[in-house]
Amino acid sequence: MKTQNNTFAKRIIITFVIAFVALLSIPFGFGMYSGIKLHTGVTGKIEKAIDKHCQCEEVRFNLSAHGLQFSKTDGFTSQKASYVLKNCTYEGTVVEEATRINNRLKSTVAGYETLDLIELTFKTAETTETVKIKDGSVL
Repeated sequence: MKTQNNTFAKRIIITFVIAFVALLSIPFGFGMYSGIKLHTGVTGKIEKAIDKHCQCEEVRFNLSAHGLQFSKTDGFTSQKASYVLKNCTYEGTVVEEATRINNRLKSTVAGYETLDLIELTFKTAETTETVKIKDGSVL
């Protein structure tokens, strides 16, 4: 008789553990889905805004990272995006153009401040220059 009680108790415990894990997984999964959807929406809006406000042959979304990352040069970031701007026409230096783009994005893109690091790579036939924007400030 003790054997039947032990197997019944084990089944109840296993059922409760599975139900508990399922109840924890649903909000976690929903939260991850919402965060990723928000991130991809913001990065898409940034790409469209850059394309609209710059005289570039092509603006291409290059890289997106959502989640905790660490690098020696950038430190800790939770959301990162990278864009390639090909054959752009601008006055001044690349840093001045990146500052102009940064100011425009701050005022036109909702959720822009959620990105920790944005990399703008300006490519021409002769040169490739990258400017980083961290927490809304051009580095």
